[in-house]
Amino acid sequence: MANTIIDLTKLNGAVYIYVPNKDIEKNFLLDAETEGFTFGNGKKPTSSLGNDLYRLEDGLKICHVGYVGHLAYKTTGKVTSDERHYINYEKYVLGMDDYDDLRLGKES
Repeated sequence: MANTIIDLTKLNGAVYIYVPNKDIEKNFLLDAETEGFTFGNGKKPTSSLGNDLYRLEDGLKICHVGYVGHLAYKTTGKVTSDERHYINYEKYVLGMDDYDDLRLGKES
């Protein structure tokens, strides 16, 4: 059984998708579109290339991650109180075990 993007929406916490190159980005966006995802403005995923980090939102929505989100991604420490999953999409579709860079939030 293939790994789906919809499966990732079942994870607890925020889910970010990292695409390491343009070919993987195109595959991710095509897969997202095939599974029924759109951007918040209703546009199809394949209509908006040009990022290496996306976030999954409720209601089969995806969004581009901007500058601040990229800073958080590059920070390996605990910088928020939220649980965050950073999914390497290439590893995920290949079925590798280390696809999820889970970062648990700060302890209160």
